[in-house]
Amino acid sequence: MTLDAKMRSLATNLLQAYGKAITFKRITQGTYNPATGSVSTTTATSTVYTILQNPDDTQLASGQYRVDQVIAMLSAAELGFEPTPNDKLVIDGVDWNISKVSFTSSGAQNALYHCVINK
Repeated sequence: MTLDAKMRSLATNLLQAYGKAITFKRITQGTYNPATGSVSTTTATSTVYTILQNPDDTQLASGQYRVDQVIAMLSAAELGFEPTPNDKLVIDGVDWNISKVSFTSSGAQNALYHCVINK
């Protein structure tokens, strides 16, 4: 078993054991319909586990984060794809927008995504 596989498995196991179940929501835009003047959308949802972390004072003071932002950690293996700034997390019935994504990886495969979210 490679280090990547171990880290992915560890991230998933820890988040499922100690994290909070939330809904990941990806909204995909379809094609433009000239007759209606609108663009169709498709929404795909899945349940994933997260641990939420507030930025610390140093991160806030440096301007790296805003006071209204939270960091949500998501398992890369559980999610199966990389989140984007167009995606949303539904936490306790409230939609949070993903504004920035970074990752933790030991090499070829990401183990954990760090999503900066805000309402």
